[in-house]
Amino acid sequence: MPTLRPDELPHDVVLLIGDIGLAASPGRREVIDLGRAWCEWQRLPFVFAVWLLRPGVDAGRILPVLRAARDEGRRHGAVDGTRDAAHYELDEQDRAGLQRFWAECRAHGLAEEEDPRFVSDW
Repeated sequence: MPTLRPDELPHDVVLLIGDIGLAASPGRREVIDLGRAWCEWQRLPFVFAVWLLRPGVDAGRILPVLRAARDEGRRHGAVDGTRDAAHYELDEQDRAGLQRFWAECRAHGLAEEEDPRFVSDW
């Protein structure tokens, strides 16, 4: 459940995302900006969200739906507090950041050996 007062929760760690996260009062909790921490550590962009398709799924059937969602997001513009920091295409730096993130996940046993394959006609 989103909260503006994470100090009131009994959990050791609380992840806040979007407008709620930007507006929340951390209280006595330490705030770690995941994007900033990643960029300082790796010198690569941090990609917060991607669509992942299960192997064997017909991308041709799902891509039109995802493109429509992307285009709708563009029409609305920055309404999530990102001040236009969000973008809807992965450039080479974004891809390098994702590949590095995947490698870190593999190193900790959190991902399979094979890197994700990017759909080029997005």
